[in-house]
Amino acid sequence: MGTNVIESVLGNNTFYTREYLEQSIALIKSIAFKSKAEASGYNDHVKKTYPGFVVSDNKDEWRYYLHLSGRYHAVDQPVMVTSVDNGTQIEVTKVNMGIHRKTRTELLKFGQLYDEVVSRYPEQQLYIKTVISDSPYTGVDQLWKLPDFTIICHNSALVEENEIDLMLELQQRIDNYKSIWLIQFYAAGYTLFLASQYHIFYNFLLTSLLAIRLENTQTVRAHSYHIRLFLASHHKLDDHLLFLTKKQQLFLYRNMLYLNNHSGHNSTFQKLIDVLFTDRNISVTNYQYRQRNSVNADGHIEYLFDRKLLNSRPMLHENAPIDLLALGEKERPLVDGNEKAYTYRYDQINDQNRRSLFSKLLTKDLETVLVDETDSVKYKLIDTLVDYWAYLNKTNMVAFLVDVTDPVTNVTKRLNTKDLFKLYSVSLHMQQGISLSEFPSYRIKRVFNPVKPTTEQLTGFFYKQTFDQLDYIEEIREAIPMYSNLLTSYQFADFVSRVYRLNIGLWHMLTNFGDMDTNGQMTMTVDNFHITDVYTFDDESVDDFFRRTGVTDVRTYDNQTLTGYLFNILDNVFDQKLSYLNRLKRLQGALTDVFSKFNSYTVQLLNNYYSDSPILTGLEHTRYSIESQAAFDLSDAETILPSLSIEVDSQGTREDVVNLALSTDLTSATEGVIQIDLIAIADASVGSIYEIEAGLPLPEIEIDDQSHKSESTAELNIESKVLEVTSQTYSDNDVLLEVGVSVETEAASESTTIVNFNVGFTLEESLPPPQELSEEHFLFLAMNL
Repeated sequence: MGTNVIESVLGNNTFYTREYLEQSIALIKSIAFKSKAEASGYNDHVKKTYPGFVVSDNKDEWRYYLHLSGRYHAVDQPVMVTSVDNGTQIEVTKVNMGIHRKTRTELLKFGQLYDEVVSRYPEQQLYIKTVISDSPYTGVDQLWKLPDFTIICHNSALVEENEIDLMLELQQRIDNYKSIWLIQFYAAGYTLFLASQYHIFYNFLLTSLLAIRLENTQTVRAHSYHIRLFLASHHKLDDHLLFLTKKQQLFLYRNMLYLNNHSGHNSTFQKLIDVLFTDRNISVTNYQYRQRNSVNADGHIEYLFDRKLLNSRPMLHENAPIDLLALGEKERPLVDGNEKAYTYRYDQINDQNRRSLFSKLLTKDLETVLVDETDSVKYKLIDTLVDYWAYLNKTNMVAFLVDVTDPVTNVTKRLNTKDLFKLYSVSLHMQQGISLSEFPSYRIKRVFNPVKPTTEQLTGFFYKQTFDQLDYIEEIREAIPMYSNLLTSYQFADFVSRVYRLNIGLWHMLTNFGDMDTNGQMTMTVDNFHITDVYTFDDESVDDFFRRTGVTDVRTYDNQTLTGYLFNILDNVFDQKLSYLNRLKRLQGALTDVFSKFNSYTVQLLNNYYSDSPILTGLEHTRYSIESQAAFDLSDAETILPSLSIEVDSQGTREDVVNLALSTDLTSATEGVIQIDLIAIADASVGSIYEIEAGLPLPEIEIDDQSHKSESTAELNIESKVLEVTSQTYSDNDVLLEVGVSVETEAASESTTIVNFNVGFTLEESLPPPQELSEEHFLFLAMNL
């Protein structure tokens, strides 16, 4: 079976080839040209269709040139389209296309949406094309002075950054083509001449575009499609193409043969370290064996492994030497055989190192260290994103549609921002092990006050005012972005980004105030520009929400699926700009894999990744269950006040049950009812106790101890999560939770015992401080001192 021409030239990678051709066709479709003959044809059409309209002699007012510049003509009607961003009817203008980015992207595909708009406004197709494309020309007078068949606009997003000569070369081919074939005088006698010529002409443009990109292969102007296929045929490096910068891609693309032929050279080794790691701020160290000038108690020479930085410029790294045991712990998980080697041959390896004839030796252990400071700030991006998402939902200042794909059913649903926040809330609680039936309120922790306090109000709290504080306050007031109706995810992401950057700037400003009084007063000023609030959902239940929206119930999904789902929700709300938050960890693995392809000997690569950047944020009501035991002597009807010490698991919701061991005299037939009411909630993040008016009663449990007549004591286990703690941060301080337990027993004396007791909660740190300084804490101190 024969191979078609395109496949023989471009390769048989069907998926990428199809995508490459579709993008090339879309680029050609987005191109518009200047043509005098077409301008005259426009004028003739206006005279015939609108006989009462007089065509001006001023070319700046001609319909063709106005459309070519993205402007309306007097006989035009507004071009309307249904926005993909928020589902409303919008006018197709350059301003609106800059706001409704997804709508513009969909139109630039020249698919169904574009065809629908053009079918309703066929006379304004040129206007639609020039509005959604990019043009270097701004004035109408510039256009009619240009030579015929000059490229006026095109979709610049489909021209890659290194293709600096693509459009210039295409223009040169057009100029050569028009001199031979585009003889416009034929249009005077043949009305279909231009249409037929344009049909042939645009096919010529597509083949010319493909030819130019083929000519640019093996140069720095090569298209990513050709780079991908080339790297795919060498070590399958296309798997990591997305994690390589354009500079790194071109380096591998241009120097592949040299790297393959000189993979064992030290110069190649050093060059790869600099190109792959140094440029991305990843330090690379080598462990080197070194004997010390001392012996141990057994008379053997002591030795350590030093770390030598291999980057060509100074980088952050750990330079403290380690022993064989510590190095072995790093090597064990790298290769299957390492575990057995250290288990069965540790003494032999240690003895060989002690008896070595060389005082210094290189090892094959390389360690990369990546410190991710992407979101290492006081006010995290996702916290800011969720707070403003909730606040703008409450104030009805955000309204756009978001497409989310279910990770299990792979069904895509389009939800508005309020419904999506409900889905986010249910998913987040379920990811913490809590199945919701009703939507809880969300506490908005920190957003800018829409009504800014005046300077007089702010300085009224000052006790030591200086001459420069008023200037700082005015600068802050001017820098705070104003609230407005956000109609697209692009606008919302831009607004949150500006707030996020401003928070970083305010944080840095406050840390630079050395005077304690000034720092405290300005910190109070910044805090007074912010407010807290509560976003309360409507009365719709969770079941009703899933039925109304048609979204699959996420309460049956596992934790890993929910984690990915939550991130996708936040990423789509933020206009798909969150991927960089967790990109660096995968980047480190990709670069080390590329580096290992060009080693002529075995090298063990140790990857250390340090980051405090959050991937998901938690709602304020993150609940935890507890377990405890209490013994009560109920032989006499009296009130006792025991004290309980209860530990709360800070890692997540525990599945433990609350065990209350009750001791009582059951010599006679006894029946009782135990009811536990939660009458207060401890909030560790603010160190407060919140009383609940009606309490949260658990189901009553009936005790039937007929079988225990001969026993002096009996135990009762209440298998349910009795107490719930609201907490996002943890401290070493105990907080008090008051719980009332009512125990009613029906004995021979018909006595009733009611027991009230206080519970002391000890909230533990999720990561207790190490006993000695670890490498991670050393790096943290090095970054922040």
